[in-house]
Amino acid sequence: MDLKTKFTEHTEIHFYENDETACITLLTQADLDTISKLVAGTLQGELQSLVILLVDGVLGGLNAKCTELQKENSFLKDRMAVLEAKADKAEQYSRQNCIRLSGIIEERDANTDNIVLGIAKDLGVDLNIAEIDRSHRLSKPTSLYSGLPRVPAPTNRVRETNLLRLDRA
Repeated sequence: MDLKTKFTEHTEIHFYENDETACITLLTQADLDTISKLVAGTLQGELQSLVILLVDGVLGGLNAKCTELQKENSFLKDRMAVLEAKADKAEQYSRQNCIRLSGIIEERDANTDNIVLGIAKDLGVDLNIAEIDRSHRLSKPTSLYSGLPRVPAPTNRVRETNLLRLDRA
């Protein structure tokens, strides 16, 4: 193989006729591979740097949001515990003025306030309708007896007289 053939197999020759000078590019495949590897390595390094910066930024934002949500969750748990304690205290307070009367014969459409006032009168306890917050039966009506009427005790005087049997709920 002569030198001219060997030379043209491994090179690209470009002639630019609009220039009066001919430009010849002499790059072998090995040169192109080397350049390609260098460019790919540089691009890969740049891309990795960008990905790392992006991931770090996203993770930083997510960590900040997670910390914020954990603080809010902790605050809400504390607030819920306070409110539950207040609700328990209020419920206990509301039950201290309740009395339970048992063995009351059920009458259809009976007024439980009147029943309670009648029992108080029979026992000699001074009680008027304004002192009763509410009265009601505790269970569904049955054929003979209804649920136990539950009446808020109007004053501590009722408990002190020991005329009514107190049964706390």
